[in-house]
Amino acid sequence: MTLKEIADNLNMHESTISRAIRDKYIHTSKGTIKIKSLFTTSIQGNNSDNMSSINVKKLISNLIDKEDKKNPLSDQYISDELKKVNVNISRRTVTKYREEMGIKSSKGRKRF
Repeated sequence: MTLKEIADNLNMHESTISRAIRDKYIHTSKGTIKIKSLFTTSIQGNNSDNMSSINVKKLISNLIDKEDKKNPLSDQYISDELKKVNVNISRRTVTKYREEMGIKSSKGRKRF
């Protein structure tokens, strides 16, 4: 679920919802979590379909898992490959998501 979906349902602006939940936490039996962590961001596809950032991260991870370890894929190449399947994200976004998943850069993944 995205902040935009909540905002649309409540007839409010997305930024209003974001400000309302900023620095707010939920105490659960499994610990304390940030409310904002319950929401996903979405990526606009070329054909106006939205894809969650979680799904985009899975696509990036799959590409990296299948890469040649002697010649790992660059973030730019990954971005270009995703554009071929209507996932239009920049190289910088690939880098951000890769780092969030704890995956090293192409230089760090290279095996000899």
